[in-house]
Formats: sequence, C-alpha cells, structure tokens
Amino acid sequence: MIKNEFKIIRYEKNNYKEIDDKSVIEYKLKIYVNNRPVGYRLCLREKLDNMIIGFLLTEGYISKYKDIEKIEIISKGENEGACYCVLNKNKNFISDHSNNYRTNAKDINKAMEEFTNRSLLFKETGGVHSCGILKNSEIIYFADDIGRQNALDKVLGYIVKNLEKMDQVLILFSGRITTEVLEKLSLKCIEGIISKAAVTQNAVLKGKKMGILLIGFARDNRFNLYSGGEKLIDYRFL
Repeated sequence: MIKNEFKIIRYEKNNYKEIDDKSVIEYKLKIYVNNRPVGYRLCLREKLDNMIIGFLLTEGYISKYKDIEKIEIISKGENEGACYCVLNKNKNFISDHSNNYRTNAKDINKAMEEFTNRSLLFKETGGVHSCGILKNSEIIYFADDIGRQNALDKVLGYIVKNLEKMDQVLILFSGRITTEVLEKLSLKCIEGIISKAAVTQNAVLKGKKMGILLIGFARDNRFNLYSGGEKLIDYRFL
C-alpha cells in the first residue's frame, strides 16, 4: 500500500471540521551491496527495482545493467524491507554527452504540461515528487516518490535497464535542481533536465560545464533557460 485515507481536522472559513484526507505511506528500504550495508531510503513502495538500479548507478557501484548479478527485495514488515544487491566489479563509467540533439520551446511546454498533470497520487495527497523520461516528444516512463532523489533514481534505473533503446532523452522533474541532481546525470543519452521548480546557482554553473539543456520554472507555457540554448532550434533573443 502506498497511500491511506484517514480522518483529519481542517480549519477553514473560521471553523474547524472533520474531513477525510489521503496521505502517502513511507517505506523504509535498507540497501546492501555484496552483503555490505550501504544505507537506506525512505521511499514509496513501488518501482523499487528501478530505484535501486538508479541508486547503484548514481552512487558509483555500476555503470551498466550487466554489472548487476542479482537484486532481491525482501519485506521485513508492512512498511519496511531490505534490498540485497550482488554486483560485478568491472565498471566503465560514462560521462560524455552528445552535441547534436535539438528540440524547441513549444514541445518543452507541451511535455511539461502533460508531466505536471500526470501524477494522480500528487493530486490526491500532495505528498510526492515526480520524474519522467521524454523521448521524441513523448513521455515514455513516469515515476512518483516521496523523495525527489528517489523519483529520479527510478527513472535512471529504467534508462540503465533499457539503455540500448535510449538515445537523446530529456529528464522531466518536479523538484529543485541542485548540483547533487546534476551529478546523477552521467549517462551520455541524457541531453538535459527540465523542472517546474528552481535551479541553484551552483547547478547553473555545473550545467554549463556539462553542456546539457538546463531549464527551471517550466510552467504556464514559460520557462527559464540556464544552459544548453544551442539545443533549442528556436532559441533567439527578441
């Protein structure tokens, strides 16, 4: 179960009243790599395998899906579990990005409008972040989680599992973009990231250095462009 309904008290129009409310449920997942505990995630109990693959990638344990021999997720209770990962040790990290990807502002705004309205769980609870993959102007994968990093890892895990089919994709994101977020985007097929939220100054500098398309505050048919303007075919100043 990823959400629950219960009674709460709401204050509205000078009155208190009891109403039904929905909230997401935290799931604590302990992570082990080759029998060594490496941490835990408070997450949403869905698409956990992709989240773990994304975690292994961004934490430097793997660079491709074949580096993983086995992932086993075991429930330890209703809201707690453990994930045991068996990995190979031959890693070849990927960090370069292509320079021939092109898109346009109209397609970006259309995709973000669809992305923003995609999460039914957010509409019901307001308690999740979302992340998606945009390929050829189509959202091909979408994930929610209580943590923005978890949602991003789920998307990255999906990309790693299907890497042979991935080229020139954009990440759609609901959360704030920091350098920590950009450091996760090491796969060369990822051309940029677009968020409806803010971008930190350090992330702007890093985005320019990486040469990726970096966009924030993408909402209501407008956005802020921070780097990668050369990837927009309609990019020009008035």
